Amino acid sequence: TVYHIVFNISKHHVTGYNEKRRTTRSKKIALVTGANRGIGFETCKQLSGLGLTVILTSRDPSIGKIVAKTLTTIGLDIEFYQLE
Repeated sequence: TVYHIVFNISKHHVTGYNEKRRTTRSKKIALVTGANRGIGFETCKQLSGLGLTVILTSRDPSIGKIVAKTLTTIGLDIEFYQLE
């Protein structure tokens, strides 16, 4: 599934969509690079715990997806996006 992220920084909106659904959120977001381990991983947990939507990024999509799924299963608002 291809997942695209569109940012509207001035309004703090994030719109995510794929072929099957489209969602719009009106809450603050954070983009965390290198978030599949270490400080980036902990930063994702802390920011999401504060109520932000967190975009978790990773060069390796298989690891990034696993980490994002792990964090969402404990109730955090985490989305994965691969950086190249």
